[in-house]
Amino acid sequence: MAERTAALQAALAKSEQRQAEMMAVLAENERQRQEIQALSVPILAVRDGMLVMLLVGALDGVRLALAQQRALQAVSDSRARWLLVDVTGVPFLDQAAADRVIALARSVRLLGARLVLIGVGPEVAQTMVGLKMELHAIDVVRDLRDALLRFSS
Repeated sequence: MAERTAALQAALAKSEQRQAEMMAVLAENERQRQEIQALSVPILAVRDGMLVMLLVGALDGVRLALAQQRALQAVSDSRARWLLVDVTGVPFLDQAAADRVIALARSVRLLGARLVLIGVGPEVAQTMVGLKMELHAIDVVRDLRDALLRFSS
């Protein structure tokens, strides 16, 4: 009986050790996932009071929510007056993504800054018009160079 108890205790200890190792691996995976997500929505300071957020690829709800969170925090932290959102690498926008862009523009405005949409491609432009997006809260310029020239002060 003592041998069996010792064997069960050893097996339990080994199982607990494996579980602790698996939990450490899961925690590291989660940290890496969060880091990769943050890198998927870079926000760069290009001059005093001006940030650029680069969006590339398909924009799903998770990425857009992350982009909104990071953008608002960056605008607040830096006290930026302009948030340039570069969508040059975005192949298309659906209704949900378009709504999030509008919501981001409104939120940025509440922080005392202005959203400037740059790099709108033909497909995105057609989608925006087709969805009847309200663009009065958003400035739109051709590219980053034009934005820097137009909004530098």
